[in-house]
Amino acid sequence: MRMHQGAAQFVRREAFQELGGYDTSIYVGEDIQLLQRLKKLARTRRGYTTFIDRPRVLSSSRRFTKMSIPRILFLTNPIAILLFWRARSLWTDWYAHPPR
Repeated sequence: MRMHQGAAQFVRREAFQELGGYDTSIYVGEDIQLLQRLKKLARTRRGYTTFIDRPRVLSSSRRFTKMSIPRILFLTNPIAILLFWRARSLWTDWYAHPPR
């Protein structure tokens, strides 16, 4: 689905302000949605966005040790994210009880 997400996003201040920043009505995937809007803005201005994949970042798997495989597959599925990103109750495993 060509969704890039990661540990950090870097956005020019002018573009971020023009787009109104992150959509705070979205509980999960607001970074993905911002990137979609940035790509659209870049196309209209004949600009571009890029994904920095070096150096690689190794993230912690602590969150996944608490959940079942089906739950992990559901919560990391791009379609589930897009369909349910405003459904706060679905994401309690992900946000309300983060592992420490």
